[in-house]
Amino acid sequence: MARHLPAPARPLAVLLALAVLVMLTAATPGCKSRGTVVTPGGGVIVPFDGPSVLRGTVGASATLVGADPVLVGGLGVVVGVRGRGGPLRPDIEATIIRDLSLREGARGVDMFYGTMFEGESAESFLRRSDVAVVALLALVAPGAPRGSTFDVLVFALNNEDLSGGQLWRTDMRLGRPAVQGALRARQIGFAQGQVYVNPFATGSRANPSQGRVIGGGVMTNPLELAIRLNVPSPRRARAISQLINARFGSSPLERGDIAGGRLVGRGEAESSLVTLRIPWEYKDRPGDFLRLVANINPDAEGREERTVGRYIQAMKEEPAFADRIAWALEAMGPVAIEGPTNVGSLYEWPEIAPRLAALRVGARLGDPRAERPLVQLARSGNPDLQIQALELLGELGIGPMIDATLQDLAGHELVSVRVAAYEAMVRRAGMRELRSILEQGRIPPGVDRVGVLRDWSEAARRQFRGNASLGLQRDIMPGGFVIDRVPIGKPLMFLRQQGTAGLVIFGEDLHIEPGSVLRLEDGEFLMARAEAGSELSDPSGRDVRIRYRHRSADWLVTVPDAPSNVVEFIEFLATKPTIERPLGGLGLNFGQIVTILSRLSESGAIKAQWQVERSILREGVDRQTRGTAADRPETDSSPETGIDPLQDYLRRTIEGGNEQG
Repeated sequence: MARHLPAPARPLAVLLALAVLVMLTAATPGCKSRGTVVTPGGGVIVPFDGPSVLRGTVGASATLVGADPVLVGGLGVVVGVRGRGGPLRPDIEATIIRDLSLREGARGVDMFYGTMFEGESAESFLRRSDVAVVALLALVAPGAPRGSTFDVLVFALNNEDLSGGQLWRTDMRLGRPAVQGALRARQIGFAQGQVYVNPFATGSRANPSQGRVIGGGVMTNPLELAIRLNVPSPRRARAISQLINARFGSSPLERGDIAGGRLVGRGEAESSLVTLRIPWEYKDRPGDFLRLVANINPDAEGREERTVGRYIQAMKEEPAFADRIAWALEAMGPVAIEGPTNVGSLYEWPEIAPRLAALRVGARLGDPRAERPLVQLARSGNPDLQIQALELLGELGIGPMIDATLQDLAGHELVSVRVAAYEAMVRRAGMRELRSILEQGRIPPGVDRVGVLRDWSEAARRQFRGNASLGLQRDIMPGGFVIDRVPIGKPLMFLRQQGTAGLVIFGEDLHIEPGSVLRLEDGEFLMARAEAGSELSDPSGRDVRIRYRHRSADWLVTVPDAPSNVVEFIEFLATKPTIERPLGGLGLNFGQIVTILSRLSESGAIKAQWQVERSILREGVDRQTRGTAADRPETDSSPETGIDPLQDYLRRTIEGGNEQG
């Protein structure tokens, strides 16, 4: 079962790998092209320059169509913000009013039925200081299955601070945000959820009018992904489809075929296509799936063992191509680790490129023989090799030697190695949880087995609890974000801001230091912990005094005994107060909590190093929208104006009539 569990990954990291994939399937890095050929059906064929042993693969005789990440956008509303509202252009206001009137749940003329704004006019609603009209941008993977999620960037159009806001459900369409009257592109999904404003942003991006909804986009209308054969052949298209379905369609999480072949066009424009969708188990790593598809070999059918032997020999003779050949070996499936000639013969190979490539194949296909050599690499002194080995150890089955290795390296001096060890722990914890769920549960007759298994796999991957003996515990906080505790090594707080919102706390239990004081600039949050030994000090640690003014609700609360333990303090901040427990929490969202924790760390009230996950999403959207060098400079902002180029791009796009292109 372990090999079928979708491994958590950074969604945009693998999305951005798709752009590279087109080149990988047509040519190999380090080799120059011998020219290009324009196909009758459109597109360009790059002559195959890879190793001769891969000439029968799909990538040597076909082109991936629609493999690049796709920009999507929308216009929506965020409520509960902290800024001051401003005027809107008439066409933007008209667009938002129209969308509000059509949104799910609207009743008759009252578009705010069932909300706290019921009875208010659309015009007065949009002028409220706690409401912001926003533009949304995101990147999605073509072929990603229905129900898969993606992160969304949020930019305020008439407000200065999105902190604490909630994005109402907004349609996401291909291309840039469009106003009413402009051509509205195909809808691919929607976005909704809490807006997170990064308190660690610097330069022009240190702007509270920008935020993101982590995992808030949902795919409802997947985009087509296809393989186009360079030479039309319905027979070969059917063979490729059958191989893809045999290799990836056997998972109990799938419903229907993964691939289907067809002939399109007539005459000189005739083309053979194999349409694809991303399997559910690869929804968070579509780049891996497409690499495997590109390296499937229809010519190897009936000669699998011989083909595996040829691939292994080629890795020894041409180590520069080892990584590329390894994808072809993994695409062969279990025969690559179980046949009389298999990749295990390279696990101790003296050259690192073939050895590491072979170990990747073994780990991903579940070969237990890969465990010991991967542990040796993980414990080596080379950080790059350690990180790669740790990633692969997260793919393998459950074993005490791997657990001990991950726990040791979670206390490593390098943050990158510690985070890699943690991420491997997360994957393995998800495997354990799924195994437990499947062993305990039986699906009743007549119940949608595929749907139940998908739900279970998501629950296992995101909501496992873990335990201290394995070095990882997870707490699901009120509001849905996660706190992962790794009680190993020096104190470190790692901020996750992609895919799943959360914090990873390394080291033994962290506490707010005695004598600490924090006052946020707006004066709405004041916190102090009594000095140790004073009459207000509590030996149990519940002596943090908080005064908080909730602007939207216009109430002031004073809590004399909030917990000093950082995890308990976070839970207190996230818990909404109730009539029964009015002092049980403050109901803050993830972004507000991160801001408080970061300020506590800056002041020394929490003695821990901070590390923030890199914003792959922002970098990818920047590249998609940059255009020419003159239009979008490479620098983050203009030194004269300090204007964020992406925000400027959105302003010019919407004001310019939303011309698509």
